[in-house]
Amino acid sequence: MVAVLKKEFLELLESDKEFRYAVAGYLGLSEILKRLEEHDKKFNEIVEELKAIHKRVRVW
Repeated sequence: MVAVLKKEFLELLESDKEFRYAVAGYLGLSEILKRLEEHDKKFNEIVEELKAIHKRVRVW
C-alpha cells in the first residue's frame, strides 16, 4: 500500500504543477525561494558596485 501511495505521489509531483507548488509551499520551499531571490538581488548589486570600482581603478 505504501509503495502505491509513493508512486502516485511522485507521479502527481511530476505531472501536476499546481500540486507540486502546493507541496513546495507546505514544505516551506517558497520561503527558501524568496530568500534566494533576495540574495540574487544583493549579489547583482554587489557585482555592479565592483564593476564601478573596477572602472575607477582602471582610470588611474
